[in-house]
Amino acid sequence: PVTIQGALKLVIGLGNPGKQYETTRHNAGFIAVEELSNMINIPFSKSEFKGIIGKGKFNGIDVILLKPQTFMNLSGESVRAVCDFFKIESKDIINSGLSRLSLSQLTDTIGVFI
Repeated sequence: PVTIQGALKLVIGLGNPGKQYETTRHNAGFIAVEELSNMINIPFSKSEFKGIIGKGKFNGIDVILLKPQTFMNLSGESVRAVCDFFKIESKDIINSGLSRLSLSQLTDTIGVFI
């Protein structure tokens, strides 16, 4: 995989909060970022910025994992709050997306093998 060194990376898993959405297609992003969390050993540990976040290092890269808790149509509020606070540029944001391909691409970006 490709390993990008340097700037802090924000990995976003989009979904909808609530038990009723846990296993639906609407939460594919949450599921993908939770799997990544397990793979790179960065647990989700705090509720802040209108989301649930995990912070840590992987392959020398500072990584923030984010599951916005604002429902998908308002997820930008959570993303913006994290980006503003940590001074994250758009080029350093990775959206986990809705497919296996997206999960593969995001893990390649920080040097994880699936």
